[in-house]
Amino acid sequence: MTFAEMLRDMPAQMRKLPKDAKGRPIPFFVDRVTTPWRDGCPDFRVMSGVSMRACIMQHRCWVCGERLTRWPICTFVAGPLSGLQRRTVEPPCHLACATWAAQGCPFLAHPGRGYDKENMDAADIIPVDMIKSGVTMLWTCRGYRHECRNNLHLFYLPDPLSVMWFHKGRLATREEVQAAITANLPKLSAAGIAVDTAEFERYLP
Repeated sequence: MTFAEMLRDMPAQMRKLPKDAKGRPIPFFVDRVTTPWRDGCPDFRVMSGVSMRACIMQHRCWVCGERLTRWPICTFVAGPLSGLQRRTVEPPCHLACATWAAQGCPFLAHPGRGYDKENMDAADIIPVDMIKSGVTMLWTCRGYRHECRNNLHLFYLPDPLSVMWFHKGRLATREEVQAAITANLPKLSAAGIAVDTAEFERYLP
């Protein structure tokens, strides 16, 4: 998706978001206050604690910041490892915002783009739940269970109403999702996390 297409297809609720010096929308989850900006751009890697609390307490979308209009129906943007564990570390979104992110977000739409850890505090580095797999999962469900453990927010996923998969900004094939799962399962095993891959296959494309 080109930058022009990304702006053209942006959901209406996201058009209210502030823009950085490059004209990119700054998602609600980005810390725009306490983390230094560079050349008119915020650090998109750092999440806002204020936004996190607002999403949990007021059922706001993690991407646009508006209230989830169909709550308790919501959509989580995550990877297959999060689906296998039935938990993730980020609040849910509107389905439209989640779909836009899966197609247009540079980090999600480009599997080869690594997670830059430069100048990041150890506490800000993503945990094993969100290890980048190259495939993005949109898990739409009815509500969730939340807990905060050692300053890490965990959102437990109930059975989905629907699951969509994206790879390189387009719908993913079953083979692509399966390959991502196979390649990343050792990371869960190394962390001592047991999962049921056979049961999870019913949610593949």
